[in-house]
Amino acid sequence: LGYELMAVPGGRDAGTRAFNTLVPVVGPLFHRRERLAEVKAPVLLVWGEKEDTLPLSLAEEAARRFPQARLVRVDAGHSPHQEHPERVLPELKTFLDEGLTPREEPRG
Repeated sequence: LGYELMAVPGGRDAGTRAFNTLVPVVGPLFHRRERLAEVKAPVLLVWGEKEDTLPLSLAEEAARRFPQARLVRVDAGHSPHQEHPERVLPELKTFLDEGLTPREEPRG
């Protein structure tokens, strides 16, 4: 990920700094996890089960910590929305149209 953000000619300093604020490229990942319970809005987490940059365990932990979270696991890598839009878009539409019923989606 660090390579993707910084390997472009001229670099992507602003993008790297912004991303590093949320999830540092180095150091402990998910360093703001203790504050997730403060988020009052419903949260939809869409995560690739084959994600190798940010493991599924981080999404599972986040889903437990957010007061209103729904985790959708997709048989995909880092970009489930691009790899399987037919799976992700209906979930997103439902989330936006109807709100959230706190639960976790089954694998698949």
